[in-house]
Amino acid sequence: MLTPDGQAIAGAVSAGYGKDNSAVVTSNGKLYTAGNTNVGGSGTNYLVEKTLPAGKVAGRVIVAQLSIFVIMTDGTVWCLGTNWWASMGLGNSNNPAGVFAQTLLPSACKDLKHGNDGTVFLLTNGDVYFAGNNAEGGRGNGTTGGAIVETPVRVSTFTGKATAIGANWYDTYYAFA
Repeated sequence: MLTPDGQAIAGAVSAGYGKDNSAVVTSNGKLYTAGNTNVGGSGTNYLVEKTLPAGKVAGRVIVAQLSIFVIMTDGTVWCLGTNWWASMGLGNSNNPAGVFAQTLLPSACKDLKHGNDGTVFLLTNGDVYFAGNNAEGGRGNGTTGGAIVETPVRVSTFTGKATAIGANWYDTYYAFA
């Protein structure tokens, strides 16, 4: 994708696209979005610089089908778009759309993976957290049945310290030690 004046985005370090959205983070910590504002885009078919929350510098972007997650260089996670099944971990099921909302994590985030309707977060200390629809047991406490987890919870059955995580569309989540 190009900017409105037809220029390519220089220095891209992280990028992704979803159903009606796309985003790019550049080496200077800027975020550019395109697509439908309801799912975190700029409201245009072009990449437009998105103003970040005060004092924040973008490190990585993870674009899901209906949402955009930005891991800032300080380890905080900020979201745009649709909070499908409360999978953004905002403590509620409100949709931030084009306005940044912060994920409620107890410490800095290293990585995150989004499945169909849930998200797993890998914190820098190796703990793994989950938010979203627990219908397939993503919460990791041995339960299923559709309980919605609005505020991220530690995946209690994983007792080690993870070094990597994974997720797929069918709500299968992995943690690797």
